[in-house]
Formats: sequence, C-alpha cells, structure tokens
Amino acid sequence: TPSPLLSGGSGGGTGNYPGTPGTAGSGNTPPVSPIQGHDGGLAPGPYNGHGGGGGGAGAVGNDANTYHGGGAGAGIDSSITGSPVKRGGGGGGGVADSGALGPGGAYGGGAGGGGNGVPGENGTNGTGGGGGGGGAGSTLALGGRGGTGTVIVKYVGSQ
Repeated sequence: TPSPLLSGGSGGGTGNYPGTPGTAGSGNTPPVSPIQGHDGGLAPGPYNGHGGGGGGAGAVGNDANTYHGGGAGAGIDSSITGSPVKRGGGGGGGVADSGALGPGGAYGGGAGGGGNGVPGENGTNGTGGGGGGGGAGSTLALGGRGGTGTVIVKYVGSQ
C-alpha cells in the first residue's frame, strides 16, 4: 500500500506498486519566498516498481516511466559565503528488477537503486543532496543516505 511522504524542503519521489501510484512529497512547505525546495516526481501506472525522482533545491523531480526511475531535481548555486557553491540536488528514483536507475540531481544528489540488490547512492556530504531511492523486486535494495548539510551564520554590522 503506498503511503504519503512527508513534505519538507524538497519532496521525495513516489513509488508505484502494484500499479497504484503513491503521493509524492511536496517541496517548499510551508510556502516561503524564495522557494526552499521543489516537489518530488510521480510514478504513474502501470510502471510497477519504478519511483519518481526527489525534488532538488532548484527543480522538481522527474516522473518515472516504463524504462527508468525518475531523475532528480537539480540543486542550485549559493553564494552566501561570497563564492558560488553548488548544493541541494535531489535523489534519483529507484527501479524494480529491470530498468535504468534514476540519476541523482546535479549538485549532490545520489542515483536511485535497483531491485537487483543495487542500493541507492548516498548524497554528497556537505551539499545537503538527497540520497537515491531504493528498489523493489526479487532482491530488496535500500535507499541511500542524504548528504550532510552546511549551516552558515552571517553577522551583519559590528559586534
């Protein structure tokens, strides 16, 4: 039975089994400006076992299709430190026994895993990138871990 994913900065992609798509996670919840993440991708039926890609800081996750898990949304350049740094790519969608793994989002996201025992890739540490989704099938594959984030505190004025 598909279960809804919790909303956060970026939403996770949804899975689909058996032929019943779940609900993708919502990004930018609660809504703020500038946007703080994007929605995850869907797994419209009847593509059993393929998951949608996770949303990234800069783009929505892509939907799964007959042949592969959904690609993840890309991250963004952040210049809060004074130099551009790429962060926040989403995690790619996992697949069943056959099919191409969903690619991780640019700037830190991990690729999806496969039901043939290939786990989802971990997100890149320091980028806050999402881990790739696991796969379903004859051999369960676990999803990857999200990359560690970075907290930056900027003081304005004299202290």
